[in-house]
Amino acid sequence: KVLTEIFGERVFHAPKPVGLLADIVKFATKSGDLVLDATGGSGTTAHAILSLGTAEPRQFVLCQQKHDSKAD
Repeated sequence: KVLTEIFGERVFHAPKPVGLLADIVKFATKSGDLVLDATGGSGTTAHAILSLGTAEPRQFVLCQQKHDSKAD
């Protein structure tokens, strides 16, 4: 629902819940760590990390290849 509100339409089929990713990031990393999302299409990992706020800052790198709709 959050991404549909941001983009105005359903762009991603099954994005992960931001709250769940925030919990995973908090559990698996510590403040100051770098998180890599090699399939960062919807940006929910970045959204989750930013939702943790400045008290527990982490850096992140998101990668995404251009999707070719003709290949479907």
